Amino acid sequence: KDAVVLEVIGDRNVHLTGFYLGHNGQCGNAKKHGICSGYHIAEEENVVLKKDQEVEYEETEVNGRRVRTMSSGLVIEDMEVNQNRDAAIACNGCSVDIHFIAQMKRNGCVVQANLDRPPSKFKLGEGHLTKGLDAGINGMRIGEKRRLTVPPSMGYCGSLKRSDVPADAWLIIEVKLMGVNTV
Repeated sequence: KDAVVLEVIGDRNVHLTGFYLGHNGQCGNAKKHGICSGYHIAEEENVVLKKDQEVEYEETEVNGRRVRTMSSGLVIEDMEVNQNRDAAIACNGCSVDIHFIAQMKRNGCVVQANLDRPPSKFKLGEGHLTKGLDAGINGMRIGEKRRLTVPPSMGYCGSLKRSDVPADAWLIIEVKLMGVNTV
């Protein structure tokens, strides 16, 4: 039986896209959540995840920080965590205020940033942000900071394509959630 790797791409209903994977028999010993590095993509399929069903990713700890590698290739590293469990959480459909800096991974060239200005306001899940930034902010609490390693497929592509960013560019985005409005 083939394994399936999924990632969250929707709002509160949680729609997923994923891949049926064939196994080549090689798995690492890292703490895993349904992912093996020895898989290859066999067939793409869209799936709807039922409430309380787990999303598959690999989780590790690097320098005391939680790091998750999603099946899409997106890497989410928690740099600052808000311990207040009552703090507002960003989700699709929410309006968010963020400070961020986006750089190309290969050379560190800054592509976009707003660190020296007031926070930027966006509505999550409406295509105003790159897919990687959108997915990386989802689930953050106010005051938290994350470092996102964004694959080209989730970066500046499609309608967000930029002439100064190569189509194959991986991005490093550091983002801090300054505010959330769920209205």
